[in-house]
Amino acid sequence: MARYRGTYEHQGNSLRSKFELRLAIQLERAGVKYEYEKWKYEFFTKVSSGVCEDCSGTHVVQRRWYTPDFFLPNGIIIEAKGNLTAGNRAILKAVRQAHDTLDLRLVFMANNKINRNSVTRYADWAEQFGFKYAIGEIPEEWYK
Repeated sequence: MARYRGTYEHQGNSLRSKFELRLAIQLERAGVKYEYEKWKYEFFTKVSSGVCEDCSGTHVVQRRWYTPDFFLPNGIIIEAKGNLTAGNRAILKAVRQAHDTLDLRLVFMANNKINRNSVTRYADWAEQFGFKYAIGEIPEEWYK
């Protein structure tokens, strides 16, 4: 494993965190042939101001792209999250709305509070919005 410009080079992939590296090693040790950041998914977010030139309306959206971390052979997609920011939460909800058939699952490094003043933890948020999740590592039943 070598580290270059904020990434962790491992098995031909440029992983973005030690947590992603840990999950990649877990999958490799289990014999799972995963693909890393292979596909992107289009989604839209509302823009706070602007005018749609085509429809003369004010419901303006921005096209964005989301690239999940791990794609398993069984169709499960895993997003590794060390920090679940408000921005991350909005993106995950928008992607889920745009692609409701994706089997997108979350693996949190820890079950932290969503912010310092909240009683809501990452697991609570995932359950509230219908995401399957795990804490610390990928459950074996997800890849067996």
